[in-house]
Amino acid sequence: MKRLDGPFPKGEVRMFGGRRRLEPGAVALWYLLRGIAHTGLGMVPIEILKTPWKSAPNRSEKYLEPAAAAVWAVARLGQKDKETLSALIEHLDMPGDPDWFRGNIIGAPTELTGQRFGYAVSAWKRWWVTQL
Repeated sequence: MKRLDGPFPKGEVRMFGGRRRLEPGAVALWYLLRGIAHTGLGMVPIEILKTPWKSAPNRSEKYLEPAAAAVWAVARLGQKDKETLSALIEHLDMPGDPDWFRGNIIGAPTELTGQRFGYAVSAWKRWWVTQL
């Protein structure tokens, strides 16, 4: 898990035919989180789930945001401790998230808890208060 803390190289990584220029740290985190989820070895750090969306929209809709990989990974891992669920539910109304990512964020607690509140953030928050 220490690898998730870096250090990561400086500079930029060119991907998707050179059209996307990304920070090496973001790319490394994205791949490490995917690896954790695929192997089932480890846990996703809560701080990454709390990270606001940073990528500007792009025409090809290609993103390697660590938060996107983290949300997918916690669902795949079945990581449903209180701290993880709390971070997911807090993130539901974080400003700046693309609509498709908001759907992924809703999908993670739905899968982890079996609750079906969809995009009703207030219902998620009311339910979560009863779980604490």
